[in-house]
Amino acid sequence: MKNKREIAAGILIFIMAAGTLHAGDLNKHKSVSVSFKSILLNEQNNATSPEQIIRRRPSKAKAFFLSLALPGMGQLYAGNLKSAKIFWGTEALAWITYGSFRWYGSQKRSDYRAFAAAHAGVSSSGKNHDYFVAVENYMSLRDYNNAKLKQRNIDAMYPENGEYSWEWDKEESRKKFESLRVSSDKAFDRAVIVVGCVVINHIISAIDGQIEARKKSGENIVGVAGLPQGGGVVFFVKSF
Repeated sequence: MKNKREIAAGILIFIMAAGTLHAGDLNKHKSVSVSFKSILLNEQNNATSPEQIIRRRPSKAKAFFLSLALPGMGQLYAGNLKSAKIFWGTEALAWITYGSFRWYGSQKRSDYRAFAAAHAGVSSSGKNHDYFVAVENYMSLRDYNNAKLKQRNIDAMYPENGEYSWEWDKEESRKKFESLRVSSDKAFDRAVIVVGCVVINHIISAIDGQIEARKKSGENIVGVAGLPQGGGVVFFVKSF
């Protein structure tokens, strides 16, 4: 036999005389010869040898890596469609949530930049996140540079020209800008958290896929297969 380690009991072969067991008799007992519990395909299994049954038993390693790549695929490979659908749904929901947070964050970022341009004369082109934090915390570029000069943090100062200058028309506008910018940052931060959830879903699915494959591999297989020359074979397969 090809896989001695996975065959717990040997194959008992019995050959009957052609006159005792004809082809018609085999057809009459087809439900016995093809039953094999059908545990791997959930339908009648027409395999004629235990080696064919063993080859159809799912690999735990393959199930693990399939689900690690795409949650639910290892479960599908192991024959558990219900579990596969759960992981597919979780994965889809996570990516939809991620896209929603990214979209909302982008919208708020566009809003706060447009608002700063309208109420503080800010030019958004080529500006990084730190610049907008400075705009949020100081009424004007002059106030900001004076504060950095007192802190002796000259490297953080911006050139006092039209490219970097700003001056809020009123305190309420600056507060409104702060609210918009914080909303944008929170949305992007939540999107990052969702990515972490996606990674966790992949790992959990991979482990679950391996467990599903192990369940299938651990089932006993008892069956009777007909032989083309007019006999039959009884076999019992169990994994350890």
